[in-house]
Order: sequence, then C-alpha cells, then structure tokens
Amino acid sequence: QPAFRDHADELIRAIQNAHFVVAYNADFDKRFLESELQQIGKSLPQKPWVDPYVFIREIDRYKRGKKLVDAAARWGVTLQGAHRAEADAVATAQLLCKLAPRIPHTDLSALLAWQDNIKRQQEQSFRDYLARKQNNSPDK
Repeated sequence: QPAFRDHADELIRAIQNAHFVVAYNADFDKRFLESELQQIGKSLPQKPWVDPYVFIREIDRYKRGKKLVDAAARWGVTLQGAHRAEADAVATAQLLCKLAPRIPHTDLSALLAWQDNIKRQQEQSFRDYLARKQNNSPDK
C-alpha cells in the first residue's frame, strides 16, 4: 500500500471540493486524519462532518450493536470487507441514505445543529451513567 503522504494532497483536494464530509464515528476519523496530516506538515480542510453513528445511537438507542457492521446489517446495508476504507465509506453512505427518512432535517445547517444537539445529549447521558455507576460502586 502507498504511504498516507502519497495520497494526502488528493484527500485534501477531495475534502476542499466537498460541501461536507460523511464518516461513521467521525470524531475518530477526524482526529486520525488531523494527526496524520500534521505529521507531514499539512492540515485538514475545515468542513462540516455528518456522522451517521450519532443518528444510529439516537434512532436505534434500544437496539444492540452500534458498530458500523451491526447498524449496516440491521438497516439492510451490505458491508463486505468491514474495516477497509472503501467498503466502510460505501456502507456509511448507504446507511445514511437509509436513515434519511428518519432524520427530521434536509437542510445541512439544520441537520448539523440537530446532530450537535443529540450528540451533546448522548454525551451528557453517558456522563450521568458513569456518575451513577461510580455512586453505586461496592467500594463506597
């Protein structure tokens, strides 16, 4: 496989030409790309990121398995070659299309605001869970 640096400029151009980036568990991908680009003296273009993982955590909150492979299977999306960049990207795009009717916004700015809101709620819920777990610890 070619080194990341060999494709970095192509990736930067693709992101620059996009209106937004879609990635499943986008925070992970974004941090990874920022780190890799920083190592070669480049930076990630500032674009909005749409994350179907946030939507899955909301829409399928009571269902088991939030990984891409689980969500894809549940929503009828074929994912062959999981954890391979192209396969994951195609499955993520198809999953987002399947989720679209359940997402209450078609305007990008409204979608991003909704995504940020539910993400904050999810993070607060997780912090609350950890606090309850710590308070109920047998060590107390």
